[in-house]
Amino acid sequence: MREYTTGKGIWNGWAWRLVGLTVLVISALEFIAVITVKTQIISSLMLGVMVVSYWVIPRIEERKLANAIVGVVATVIIGFILQMALHEQNAMIGKPPRPVGMMGILQTDGLTLVVGIIMAYLYLRLTNWSQRKRAELDTKRSQKAASSSTSAPQRRHHSAKNKKRKKR
Repeated sequence: MREYTTGKGIWNGWAWRLVGLTVLVISALEFIAVITVKTQIISSLMLGVMVVSYWVIPRIEERKLANAIVGVVATVIIGFILQMALHEQNAMIGKPPRPVGMMGILQTDGLTLVVGIIMAYLYLRLTNWSQRKRAELDTKRSQKAASSSTSAPQRRHHSAKNKKRKKR
């Protein structure tokens, strides 16, 4: 494969700029949600993983699934780091730790990762299917329009009885 880079942040089919900015924005929104709403980050992590897939897949032309999986994995890793940082911060200020230990955090993040990858794959399949159906409908419409425009318009012949009525 030939190596190429564009000014749009694409290198060999990897949309690093789009995926990176999406992951950073989603992670920042997760952190803001945790701080303002005082909830656990796992609540917003699942939504963030799905949003990354929904944002990345339609905007990339090649390697859609690979870029979406990279975005999902990066979002889960950043979410895990935020969970650990918030867990340590809570321990420093004397708040009681969550009843879920490290194994529970790894299991929930692992489940989030698996569900995120499955959702990215399913969304990609659905997007490809809808684009294919849209292209088929467009070709049918263009063929129908082309076939109807090539034939001459039909002339209507009025009967002699109608002509006499109009003359009066």
